[in-house]
Amino acid sequence: MLSNTAEYALRAVHFLARRPQESRTIQQIAQDTQVPADYLSKVMQGLARAGVVASQRGKHGGFRMARPVETLTLYDITEAVSPTQVLDRCPRNRPDHAEKLCALHECCRQAALAFNRRLQETRLVDVLEGGYLDGDFAPAAPADGEARAAWPALP
Repeated sequence: MLSNTAEYALRAVHFLARRPQESRTIQQIAQDTQVPADYLSKVMQGLARAGVVASQRGKHGGFRMARPVETLTLYDITEAVSPTQVLDRCPRNRPDHAEKLCALHECCRQAALAFNRRLQETRLVDVLEGGYLDGDFAPAAPADGEARAAWPALP
């Protein structure tokens, strides 16, 4: 349900949110998040258009948080770059499913709605503070110069 684009956006915003007032370059973000810089540039443009991050050109340019982390949900971040598809009609255009979805596609619709609800309920600040899933979800931010555990590879 989570596209690579949405996953990359979450990684980038998580990185920026650890020091929300500091601007970071695409290269810095890409290195920390293990996201290809060219692809990350497009993701960051989408986040900037949505007002999640702010961009600044020039010698001290880069990206920084545009909104307080307390006001952002994971849904805000993912929807800015890759909205979740929620079925409202049969993808096979079957006439016998015109009035309502079949059981299979209704199940998929309900799963997408539940996924969106979870993202809407999860604030970025909760993930940053490790308060999600009994503190097992968000690793502590490494000190400058320390190695970061590798992000899991995406297919």
